[in-house]
Amino acid sequence: MSAGHNPTVSIGLPVYNAERYLSQTLDSILGQTFTDFELIISDNASSDGTEAICRQYASRDSRIAYYRSPKNVGLTGNFNRVFNLSSGRYFRWSSSDDLFAPTSIEECVHILDRYPDVALCYPKTTLINAEGNVIGFYADNLDVRFPDAVRRFRHVHLHLGLANVQYGLIRRDALGRTSLFGAYAGSDMVLIAELSLYGKFWEIPQYLFFRRMHNRAASALRETSPESVQECWDSASKDKLCLYHWTHRLYEVKSICRSPRRIWDKIQLICFLIGYTFRARNNHLDELLSVGPQMVRKLRRTLAAHRGF
Repeated sequence: MSAGHNPTVSIGLPVYNAERYLSQTLDSILGQTFTDFELIISDNASSDGTEAICRQYASRDSRIAYYRSPKNVGLTGNFNRVFNLSSGRYFRWSSSDDLFAPTSIEECVHILDRYPDVALCYPKTTLINAEGNVIGFYADNLDVRFPDAVRRFRHVHLHLGLANVQYGLIRRDALGRTSLFGAYAGSDMVLIAELSLYGKFWEIPQYLFFRRMHNRAASALRETSPESVQECWDSASKDKLCLYHWTHRLYEVKSICRSPRRIWDKIQLICFLIGYTFRARNNHLDELLSVGPQMVRKLRRTLAAHRGF
């Protein structure tokens, strides 16, 4: 990247102990037909061969900037860091194990250049396994080009599943007005819904994104305890209580209040969330009941720590 040149696209790649698939991911990024981009890599204090791989690639391509954290700052801190270090007009996150077809960025840039009211453009998703074999196709159902922000938010909130669209191309000025990733589990879901308040979502009809499903992927975190999931997102939250659904509702309300929407739109959206919470009341009530066992586990850890002195 020449000095003083701001690229059209910034790609943020947060990594942590990612040596298994990292070279494949980097090759798919560097093999894009659209070449005016910078690649920001933030290494979350990896202890495997990740650093060596990153430095090797950075030495061969001036578009790559590699940063290493002295300690693990959690998934949230690492994802936000790559955005804050970037400078492109458009931004895309990449995981360290997924792949992009060569024309992925080019197709998305074309849409964002042509339609200034589109905040996020994403391609369709192919699911692959640990060996890279196709295991299915995923319908995101988030092609929301409605001019009405209230309608967009409702649709995204009700249809958001694997959150593949977070790896789409996002207009920087829209993303910069959001809260980015929060220090709580599943904050990507809240972020995507919040983005719909700032612009339309456009789906590229081609399958240009390949999401790898394996036992170390982020999607596999749900199989662990709520406390372990929370600590992965925020390394400083080891002893915090985990109220996934209630936390999401709180930050969704905050995102609505922060948005530039009209007062009447905000009232409609908050009423929608109240209705959604009532319809999903069993999940929300069960979560409140789970606080007791969480507090018991926290007390046991505290007592065990004291006995260790």
